Amino acid sequence: MIRALIDDWTATLSRALGGALNGRLQTLRNWFAPPKEEIPLSPPDISRVMRLFDPDWQPPSALTAQQDQIEVWKRRDFKRLDSAWHDVKQFGTQSDSYDAFLKTIHDVHGASELYGGEVLLRLTATLQRLLNIMIDITPMHSLIELHLQACHAAAFPREQDTDAIRQEVCNLLEAEVARAAQG
Repeated sequence: MIRALIDDWTATLSRALGGALNGRLQTLRNWFAPPKEEIPLSPPDISRVMRLFDPDWQPPSALTAQQDQIEVWKRRDFKRLDSAWHDVKQFGTQSDSYDAFLKTIHDVHGASELYGGEVLLRLTATLQRLLNIMIDITPMHSLIELHLQACHAAAFPREQDTDAIRQEVCNLLEAEVARAAQG
């Protein structure tokens, strides 16, 4: 009904104005036109609400599958990181492997919330800072190795590792990078 009224109204206006507003009137018609296709909505995430009422509530298997996929991505990224670091040690910073190493560190840093939380975020940020301030990284190989080992420990924690130990490792590595930046 509304569509018919709009069509009649736009036809009358178009005749009265001699076609001067045809483009604007067509836009008005399109605005009231029904959608061409329905866009399906994603299912709502009710996990936070459900846990408020039932602490023992378990997420559906789709969320577990997503966590499994994140684990696959994490293992793949760390494998790429190790391989790129190996190539940097072998071929130096003037090779494409150094760019791949920097890109992989950046990727792990970006995904650190999924991969290992705040500790991994701090470690990758410190490692990036170290690589940005050093022109020649050869004297810093051992410090870079320590960062990489700490990143592995943060991403794949053992039961006996406490958060206090992880935070202390971050503090020590950040202090070493600050010392390297000063001189």
